[in-house]
Amino acid sequence: MVLVSQSNEGIFDCVFLNGAERILMEEMSSHRFDGKVPVETVVSTMAEAVKAGKVKYLGLSECSAETLRRACQVHPIAAVQIEYSPFTMDIEDPKIALLKTCRELGVATVAYSPLGRGMLTGQYKSNKDFEEGDWRRTAPRFSDENFAKNLQLVDKLTDIAKKKGCTTGQLTLAWLICQGDDIFPIPG
Repeated sequence: MVLVSQSNEGIFDCVFLNGAERILMEEMSSHRFDGKVPVETVVSTMAEAVKAGKVKYLGLSECSAETLRRACQVHPIAAVQIEYSPFTMDIEDPKIALLKTCRELGVATVAYSPLGRGMLTGQYKSNKDFEEGDWRRTAPRFSDENFAKNLQLVDKLTDIAKKKGCTTGQLTLAWLICQGDDIFPIPG
């Protein structure tokens, strides 16, 4: 579930005023905090849906370690969704400490874009391979300047994958899974 608004009203409308007498979601996540509403307010409001039996677990997306700690003081957080791949390993950086904090608090990590937003599938050789209007054409990772550098990593991983008898994508997903039982990649 994606929340349109992180306000109390937006969360309430999303969960309680949807016309259904009862819905049950396994997890409700708040994505990309805008800074206008404190995380404590967002999580407290989402927790009302848990208390009402409409949601089983709460999650956060794209949060900092500090935000996660603050959220967990209000209600248990089951998972944090964050980009995690051989291209984006910020979660492991000790200065950011998000993976460390997740583990300390018993929060699972849902790794989105584990295939590097398609780079690790092997089907893209330049940013011209993206369709017109594809947002990746404007992202720094996929700029003409950076694309060739990123392909070097793809080529190295492809060589390893060939030796293992699998695709680069399979190798990457296996690598992520091996980072711990608390890492759940969601390709696609």
